[in-house]
Amino acid sequence: MHKIKENFLAQAIVLAVGGIVCKIIGAVYRIPLTNALGAEGIGLYQMVYAVYALFIVLSCGGMTSAVSRLVAEDSANGLSGRRHVRVGIIISIATASFAAVLLMLLNSQIGILQGNSDCSTGYLIIAPSIIFVSVSSVIKGYFQGRLNMLPTTVSNLIEQILKLSLGLGLAFYLVKTNLKYALYGTLFAVSASELIAMVFLSIAYFTVRRRERKLMHKNSLRNDVKYQKGELKKFWGVVIPFTFLSVVLPLSSMIDSFLIVNLLKANAGVAEATALYGIYSGQVTTLINMPIMVLISLAASIVPSMSKERELLNLDGILLKTRLSVKLCLLIGIPVMVFFMFYNYEVMSILYPKLGEAAIKAGASLIVVMSPCLIATSLAEIIGAILSALDKIYDSALSMLLGVALKTVIILTMTATLGIMAAAIGSLLLSVTALTINSVLLTKQIGYRKEMIKGIGIITFGSAVIALISLLNKLIFVNIYLQVALSVLIGGTVYFFLITAFDVFTTDETKSLPMSGFLIKTRNRLRFWDGEV
Repeated sequence: MHKIKENFLAQAIVLAVGGIVCKIIGAVYRIPLTNALGAEGIGLYQMVYAVYALFIVLSCGGMTSAVSRLVAEDSANGLSGRRHVRVGIIISIATASFAAVLLMLLNSQIGILQGNSDCSTGYLIIAPSIIFVSVSSVIKGYFQGRLNMLPTTVSNLIEQILKLSLGLGLAFYLVKTNLKYALYGTLFAVSASELIAMVFLSIAYFTVRRRERKLMHKNSLRNDVKYQKGELKKFWGVVIPFTFLSVVLPLSSMIDSFLIVNLLKANAGVAEATALYGIYSGQVTTLINMPIMVLISLAASIVPSMSKERELLNLDGILLKTRLSVKLCLLIGIPVMVFFMFYNYEVMSILYPKLGEAAIKAGASLIVVMSPCLIATSLAEIIGAILSALDKIYDSALSMLLGVALKTVIILTMTATLGIMAAAIGSLLLSVTALTINSVLLTKQIGYRKEMIKGIGIITFGSAVIALISLLNKLIFVNIYLQVALSVLIGGTVYFFLITAFDVFTTDETKSLPMSGFLIKTRNRLRFWDGEV
């Protein structure tokens, strides 16, 4: 705990900071891309990406978490864990190659089933990147198992920057000729960015491996060993459950891509149905997912770190990491949710001015319904990661699967009357269902902890203050840019003082945070009633 490399939260911060930057780049990318392709073009892009994402997960979805867990266990026993990388890459290339070929062969049939065959050629362009992502996922698992999140963060940045520069360049250039060509150029940028990210991670891995060989005796790592009898079975025994867990949400997105356009076009044309799907999945879901992905960066560090605590039978360490993860999720998630709920129309207007008034209003309504997903999905994923580290992977996956089933029923039965809003309601029910079940399962594992209640209460109070400040700004000022800027500046400042002064984190939790000395000094200065300066 005293060394940064042993501190799961410090590594989560590395991923979170990188995640924030990546999501900012992603937002910068999606905004002009949406304005270039329009709602229909983004709808086509999302249809392709939903199926592609499921094929990715089926090929290597559990590989990063599984390899990170196995490498962490080897590291605790003085082994390098590189043997898991070798096996993982062989398996990943085999499964990914099969998935890529299958996707290319079925491209026309998939487009027809989705209700818009304009996306079919896109599958031919993006299919090779399944192999690139699969190799990258194994190497990321190795670094995360060694609690080194920097290579993952850098590779994610490389990927996003390439998507931004190459994707936008091709989209704006090709859209002048044909919307489909612009779509294909954007998908080509995805494949190119994944290839370069894989090359970077490969270089980083071989560099570290060469350095470790030279310093073998100094870092106390024994020579790597080959897989013994039964160990390959153990490898699959870890990979399959994590894949099962990872496949649930992409499966939900793929189901959406097959159902929503087909159901909506019964009352509208194909273009309008595709555009509504684009607003839901391309603008609103992407916007809600931005903070979610930053918060889930915590979960990426929990699995290897919690696995070590489990191996050492350290219940206090497990409880500390659990409290920190949940509190940090709420600390960031609740105020962002409040902001989205108050400024739904303003956010859509500022980010997507070329969508048109009707599309902006539709997106704003979807944001109101889906904002709570920000908290529910993040917590469900983080608690699911904790359960996974405690060998409750299938339980966590089944909770998500039940939520997906409920969402699918809502879309099938309510789209005819509610339109695209049925998908938003289904998404909310999915995340709430998964969170509820995962919370019950976690409580059974580690028990009820009253120290959580105080921190959650302060976070909720601080978020209510932000809501009040936002409301006053909307009543006083007319300019939406001024409203948003003042709410972020004033609300954020007041919120920081509240959570720092009133002990959201216990002393032990604060000491586990980066810049703990600064936070403790700031807390003491703010708590003037204690008589401390």
